[in-house]
Amino acid sequence: INGTQHARLCYGARRDLRRWVADAGLERARFLMQAVGERARQQHVHIGSHQLFVNQASLGWDIGEWARSGHLHTTSIHLSWHFEPTTPATAMPEPTAATSDELDIPVYLQSRMTRDYLKNGFTSAFETTGGPVQFSGGYGNHMDCGLISRLCCNYLAAGNQSMAFWTWNPRPGGWEQGEYGLAGLSGAPMPWAYEIGRFGRALARWRDEIWHEDGVAAVGVVESWDSDALLLNEPTRHGLDDLATAAVPLHGGTKGLHRRALIGAGRALTKAGVDFEYCTWPELRAGIAGCYDTLLLPWHRALDPADLAVLESYVLAGGRVLLDPQFAFCDPAGRLLPRGPDSALARFAGCWTEAVHDGRTGGPTWGGRHLPGHHADLGLGEAVVSARFDDGRPAIVSHRLGLGTVTTLAMDLSLLCHRPGHAWAERLLADCCRPAAPDWSCDADYAIRRVTPTADHWFLFNSGGARTVLLHTDHLAGAADAIDDTPLPMVGAALAVALERGSARWIRVPRH
Repeated sequence: INGTQHARLCYGARRDLRRWVADAGLERARFLMQAVGERARQQHVHIGSHQLFVNQASLGWDIGEWARSGHLHTTSIHLSWHFEPTTPATAMPEPTAATSDELDIPVYLQSRMTRDYLKNGFTSAFETTGGPVQFSGGYGNHMDCGLISRLCCNYLAAGNQSMAFWTWNPRPGGWEQGEYGLAGLSGAPMPWAYEIGRFGRALARWRDEIWHEDGVAAVGVVESWDSDALLLNEPTRHGLDDLATAAVPLHGGTKGLHRRALIGAGRALTKAGVDFEYCTWPELRAGIAGCYDTLLLPWHRALDPADLAVLESYVLAGGRVLLDPQFAFCDPAGRLLPRGPDSALARFAGCWTEAVHDGRTGGPTWGGRHLPGHHADLGLGEAVVSARFDDGRPAIVSHRLGLGTVTTLAMDLSLLCHRPGHAWAERLLADCCRPAAPDWSCDADYAIRRVTPTADHWFLFNSGGARTVLLHTDHLAGAADAIDDTPLPMVGAALAVALERGSARWIRVPRH
């Protein structure tokens, strides 16, 4: 039944239909897995997925469960597609090095999701595009050795055990003629094919090391399938259909808000050097929450009240939870959840949301800065105000519960960070998430560290002009390029790493 501006009634029934479709797909995959296993017990089955930035319920998918149906999980990360939620909202007819579309963080986040959906299995991010004629698809792109090095480093930095490319030869006809090739139209290998070979040989050399990294991520960024499903029923929000998504309805509109918040959370933590993983509610219910120091729940608009007990147990045991104004607005069927001092939400968070506002027409300021997006008026129970808006209203509140803490933001930081340009919001969100500042720093665009028993592996990214970046940390003796073993110089107490224009480097530092 249609309501105003494409809103839907019968939220619960429509949610259940989407869940049935997703479960039917999962059952088919599991049936095929069983059938193969009965006939070829040594055969590993590969599960593939794509469109990680799209509302999963809208497609009748649940990739978080789908990926765990097989022995291997791979994803397509195609530079011509799959990037609409992060593409700038204004058209750029003549992109330059300073204004070109962002690739690195979106590639890293999708590579991270590839790995995180099958945490204990074998994963591979693939389908990098860069053929001799790059025309087909939603966006064009160039290809060179620098860009391919950034893609390879993103795949490996995210924790994937392998990477793959689609394909060697250009396709001979149709709308993708000339696309995808690592070979040119004459059949000659292109320069970036050799660069991939260099990475492949290094991966073969160091695989036993980087496949056995130490520790777990500090922050778990929690995905909510039910919030995706709920947002399919909500009315149109005209401001969300910008130039980047209006022509691609799959990515735009109200339904994309939770996915955009997941992107924003990942961006803020990546830029701040905070190690994180994406996780799902089935994983939390199975007990994975205790692996993380902090759980961040961006735009969890729909919450099953029974799941509050999962979070409460985690906090009582010493965990930290970070919430935003949308948290538990209603249950998965669209029923408003109780608020007030005697509500379950107030007992858990020490506060409750009295009203949620859209900053389009005004609202509080933070450090003299107007806040885009949503903000909330919070009712206070036992929570303590940690920070206030400029007008005195609570902006960040914390509630001690058992051995842990629940922190509630009265502003929409994760969603605000989904595209570049809000560095202050990225820093604030990361500071709220991490239990302690990283013991390292680097002035590259961003840097990722993977710690193994025998060495630290660093991946440093540079999308701009050639420059030398400095990496500061306690353990740098013996640092060398992981691909060609070139020793790297020290400048005082820092490691100096030369990065070519639009490139990335993989650095290995042995543990002595």
